[in-house]
Amino acid sequence: MPNSPDLTRRPRSFPLLPEYWRAAQVWQEADGGLRPVTPVDAAGIILLRDGPGGVETYLTTHAQRSPFGPVAFPGGPVDAADDEPLPWTGPSSIEWGRRWHDDVGVTRRTVVAAARELFERTGILLAGAEPHSTVETGDGRDWADARQNILSRHESMRHLLESRHLRLRTDLLWPVARWVTPEFLHRRYDTRFFAVILPERQKVTDLPEHPRPGLWVTMQQLTTENTWLGDTLGAPHTVGRPLSELLGATMSGLLQDLASARSVVEIIARPRDLSARMPLLASDGGCGFQLVLPGRQRPMR
Repeated sequence: MPNSPDLTRRPRSFPLLPEYWRAAQVWQEADGGLRPVTPVDAAGIILLRDGPGGVETYLTTHAQRSPFGPVAFPGGPVDAADDEPLPWTGPSSIEWGRRWHDDVGVTRRTVVAAARELFERTGILLAGAEPHSTVETGDGRDWADARQNILSRHESMRHLLESRHLRLRTDLLWPVARWVTPEFLHRRYDTRFFAVILPERQKVTDLPEHPRPGLWVTMQQLTTENTWLGDTLGAPHTVGRPLSELLGATMSGLLQDLASARSVVEIIARPRDLSARMPLLASDGGCGFQLVLPGRQRPMR
């Protein structure tokens, strides 16, 4: 998945996943007669680490008809409990609103949602007892139970942090991009993507009660149109499918943006366009469709 420093400034086109063709066809035939669904706020987490083969990121399976694609970064929608006050260190809510150039309440909830989704899906907890420390998590039953309780909404992040005398480390989240799901889809999200460097003494762990296959990949492993990724994940809806049928347009674009980075520090140090952008539906010249990602407009930090 080659990249160049100027690639994100130009529009890029990616194939529309086959499971969305029918929705795209209905939308085009309506010719403006359908009203798009209002997007739900969501968070996506680009978990990163430096590996022997270059920068690695963690991908996980989603539902087959997920707007994020069958394979994507960990993430999900904002939950009502994400609005609860909780122990917090790092950039303030006001600072997060400034970074995203958006409503303070919305951006705060999204920050909490990002930390919650990361913990639910991978076991990585961005929290510590001190301002510059992080906990050590692993395969223990205690942490698995905590993840399960949060996933089932029997416990909130606030309760988890307060009961363990921890504070959320918002300084470990780095804003990367904001993408809105295309208008023709029935489920739509306004997703803010955050980069997170894998904390020391933590590792990705499975949650047996809710298995969602995932794996660390390098950009070089995503350069060939084959079935390696889907076969390695081993989920029924990923096995045998080529890369172009696993990664949605937004995912492909974000991974392309990471491809030229030589280290995770380089990724988080890059200036960003954090304005809301939306892929545009277009015909591919045949019987299918493609999504066009608008180019980057203005860099921000």
